[in-house]
Amino acid sequence: MERLNCVIVDDEYNAANLLKLLVEEIDEQIDVAAIYEDPSVALTEIPRLNPDFLFLDVDMPFMTGFQLLEKLDMPDIPVVFVTGFDEYAVKALRMSAVDYLLKPVDIRELKEAIDHVRTRLRQSSPTKQNEYLLKNVKQPDLLTRKLGVPSESSIEFINVTDIIYLESNDRYTNVVSEQRDPILSSYNIGEFAKLCDDSIFYQSHRSYIINLSKIKSYLKEGAIVMSNDKVIPLARRRKESFLALLQNITPSR
Repeated sequence: MERLNCVIVDDEYNAANLLKLLVEEIDEQIDVAAIYEDPSVALTEIPRLNPDFLFLDVDMPFMTGFQLLEKLDMPDIPVVFVTGFDEYAVKALRMSAVDYLLKPVDIRELKEAIDHVRTRLRQSSPTKQNEYLLKNVKQPDLLTRKLGVPSESSIEFINVTDIIYLESNDRYTNVVSEQRDPILSSYNIGEFAKLCDDSIFYQSHRSYIINLSKIKSYLKEGAIVMSNDKVIPLARRRKESFLALLQNITPSR
């Protein structure tokens, strides 16, 4: 396994030091090169250290993690944000498929984040993922955002409004959208359930997540027809909540 080094930026020293201990415990091939409590100092020192990836706190005095990333001008460095934001904010930020950890940090989620960083670093071409992230967090309208879809070799960015449905494929997920071929993502359907905004997407079945705006019709026997004529099953236990949603949406034509 390739040896990596990272930098932690967090104005809460105890939280940053605990994260350092957890990272080094989870992966002996990762060195924490430095911890910075002051983001302005980190802004100067990170380019000099040239780490493989970063852990950035979101909410810091004088400079947020997003502002720091923008000033760094390092569009391709993998970033794991560590944040105390509420669930709605986290879900919105995750639309760019950058890794996020909620405080207090869960060891399992930290391990998954590190695995995602290693996958990102194995990619053969830059993704400019951070550029999409910074663009997305400035967008006031969630519908204008893109969803980052990780595959085995890259991250594909798709307009949220173009996605028709997501279908589980064992440990992977088929992402079906308009105007392009389906993408086989390395994320499972459960991970996408965390990323997708509830006001746009609905998990109709354990194997399917649908875009509510792409519904063509509902069949009384318990199935949903999407805009591309794909028939999606509706789990019996979800029927009541789905029918309630139908009162507030307009089917796609």
